[in-house]
Amino acid sequence: GVGIDRKVPTLPIALHAEYFAGSDIDAPGERVHQVEQSAAEFFHLGAPPDAPEPFTVRATGTFTPDAGGSYVFSLVQAGRARLSVDGAVVIDGVTDPMPRDRNAYFGFGSDERTAVVDLEAGRAVDVVIEYTSRGAGGVYAARVGARPEVPSDAMDVAIAAARDADAAVVVVGTTDEWESEGFDRTTLQLPGDQDHLIERIAAANPNTVVVVNTGAPVEMSWVDAVPAVLQLWFGGQEMANALADVLTGATEPGGRLPTTIPLRLEHNPSFGNFPGEHDEVRYGEGLLVGYRWYDARHLPVRFPFGHGLSYTSFEIGEPAVSTTHVAPGDVVTVDVPVTNTGARAGSEVVQCYVAPPNGRITRPPKELKAFAKVHLQPGESTTVQLTLTERAFAVWDRGSGQRAELKARLPFADMMAPASGREPGWRVHAGTYVVHVGRSSAELVHSIPVEVDASS
Repeated sequence: GVGIDRKVPTLPIALHAEYFAGSDIDAPGERVHQVEQSAAEFFHLGAPPDAPEPFTVRATGTFTPDAGGSYVFSLVQAGRARLSVDGAVVIDGVTDPMPRDRNAYFGFGSDERTAVVDLEAGRAVDVVIEYTSRGAGGVYAARVGARPEVPSDAMDVAIAAARDADAAVVVVGTTDEWESEGFDRTTLQLPGDQDHLIERIAAANPNTVVVVNTGAPVEMSWVDAVPAVLQLWFGGQEMANALADVLTGATEPGGRLPTTIPLRLEHNPSFGNFPGEHDEVRYGEGLLVGYRWYDARHLPVRFPFGHGLSYTSFEIGEPAVSTTHVAPGDVVTVDVPVTNTGARAGSEVVQCYVAPPNGRITRPPKELKAFAKVHLQPGESTTVQLTLTERAFAVWDRGSGQRAELKARLPFADMMAPASGREPGWRVHAGTYVVHVGRSSAELVHSIPVEVDASS
């Protein structure tokens, strides 16, 4: 229904590339190297060993479209290049170079330039890339992309198909063009017009499942209009088979959210601090990272940390703790009965959060300290045992540091606190802690207060 390519995908055709001495692609010098390539791209950090600077490249191949119609061709270059399709130059980056793009080829590459070419189904056309190292700065590259042009009525076709179906499965998401370990997203919205597509599909068919294939949260403003949402988290090469099994009920969606999905970008803990100013990032959220921030600020969320549904139902029974008075060094066990009350096998994740007493140190309202996943048949019961060590109640104390500098700035020596400072370390403050047990950070079904003595 929609296209989301940020760049036109690389054309996956075999190319025969010949390298020549000199920098004039219209009058190439002696051929110094040749190579076979599996895609319409070449990239060198530094000049190729068999083609010292300056050099030119002429790469040739054929492309046979499966379907006829308009195709978008693209060119990105680090250096100078031009692209010919079916004997005609369609993009000329030699006489009219594109401006630089700081995200292309480590900042040495250009903006992407595109051209539309009409092709016939099954008729092969020649594709020729001509390249010169002139204008390159140590990075030498050219990439040609191609894809069918997205028809103007693509969304209408998708809506019509959904309207006539028993159920609609809409797969949306991002690609490595939109999120990566190497750069940051600037929005939580799905790329392109995917949000609008979901809204129209849901209006056309009430039995709509939205499958979100992303590596990080998206806004999901449409969530109340659809009965089911499945989050994939970039499942890898077996993702399609796993998705089919979950959608057909051969297996269940047994995962739980490892992060909070917020209502909007501005609610995030790092908003206002990231990406920083004046070459400095301030981690202003402190201990209030992730779900801890939303809890402390009483912010509503789209889906809470730890959330996840099953195709069956479970009852989490009353937990029993090994002690309600915790001395330094004690290990507390929490036994939680769990029963599958539904009609099919499934899994539940029992989660244990610990809430500290109020004090002078800013601490999260509660923190996940233990969890366990169980698989049960219909009607089956088991007891989950969770373990809490002393660290489950502790907080990091940075210590008081050296006081000599502070003492020197005070007008009266008597104002100085005792000279013996605290060493940094994990410390447990005495008080009443609350052990919460539930199935997510927002769905806590049992709470048990325990008295905890201070650590030494």
